Order: sequence, then structure tokens, then C-alpha cells
Amino acid sequence: MRNAEIGFVYGPYEEDNTYKLARLNARISDSVQVAIIEIAIDASEETANEIYAQASEMATAADLSGLEVMADEKNIALTTATIQEADRTVSGVGEARNLVFWA
Repeated sequence: MRNAEIGFVYGPYEEDNTYKLARLNARISDSVQVAIIEIAIDASEETANEIYAQASEMATAADLSGLEVMADEKNIALTTATIQEADRTVSGVGEARNLVFWA
């Protein structure tokens, strides 16, 4: 934005579960004035219910191999994370101190 012309529009781009669109309004000394439109990305109730149902079904797996088979059948990608006692985040989850503590 520092090198762009006044009126330049950047985006849309995704950040923190929102879509954003930024417009350069002014340049004052070494600062820039930017207007940002932000739209939250939320799942519909139908999508949320579908995901909950899939997660509930996956939770019935007796062991890891059963979980992997179910994930394959439903075309769901599984990810693995290694966590340590002092970790505050889990890869792909974000702030998850309670999850780390429980694990």
C-alpha cells in the first residue's frame, strides 16, 4: 500500500476467518490511511449440523485404524500434531491450551 496510488484496492483476501477488502484513501507523511471492509466467514446452520453429525460418527471409531477407514470413506483429511506440555497451540487448531492440558 505504501507504493500504491490513492484509490488502490487490495483484495479480497482472507485473514482471521474473514474476507477483507482494503482501499488506500490517503498518504500522510510516513503513514497511510486505509478503509477496510470485513465480512465474517460463518458456516450456515445446515453446514454446521452436517459437520457435527460427521464428527459424532467419527467419534464412534474404536481405534486409529477405524478412524482412518472412516475418514477415507468420507473423504475427510486427517492431520497429525505433536504437542508438548508447555505448548499453547496445536497445529491447525490455534489457541488450544485446554486441549493440550487435557491431552
